[in-house]
Amino acid sequence: MMKNKCLFIFGLLLISLSASSAFAGGVRFNLLGTSDLSQNSGATSAIGYGAGGSLEFKMGSAVGIEAGFIYTFRNMTQMGLTHGIYGDIPLVFRFYFGNILSIGLGGFYELPMDSVMTSYYGVTADITIRAPLGPKAAFILRPRYSYDLVNTGSNQLNFLSGIAGFQFGM
Repeated sequence: MMKNKCLFIFGLLLISLSASSAFAGGVRFNLLGTSDLSQNSGATSAIGYGAGGSLEFKMGSAVGIEAGFIYTFRNMTQMGLTHGIYGDIPLVFRFYFGNILSIGLGGFYELPMDSVMTSYYGVTADITIRAPLGPKAAFILRPRYSYDLVNTGSNQLNFLSGIAGFQFGM
């Protein structure tokens, strides 16, 4: 029930953002693959992986906002519980430096898709390097760090992800 409400709210957010930015700097669609490179204290973990997408709404030449959904598998055991498949919903404010480099700062919300773990949220930051492949396509590389604000001490989850993908649009 909670998952459906979160996905509904996320959908409304994307619709409202696309309507408000239709006359601004354009919309980009990102098709992403990710690898989770985290080694959390107090947890046994292995490299995870995932895939997803995001929409990037440019609000001029220097700033924008990005919202997405990344389906992530994490093979990690902590406090006797196994963390498995998560839905990661990032919302990032993006600052552009030309057409090649951008820095993103924002937050994320993670929903467990297959375990009894509770959802959690936190802050995230990334750097995106964009290699144009044509007038409306690019290959992107994005290291992203996410800091959990729900768990504390030895239970805190901090994630370093390597994200790569293709970007389409203006």
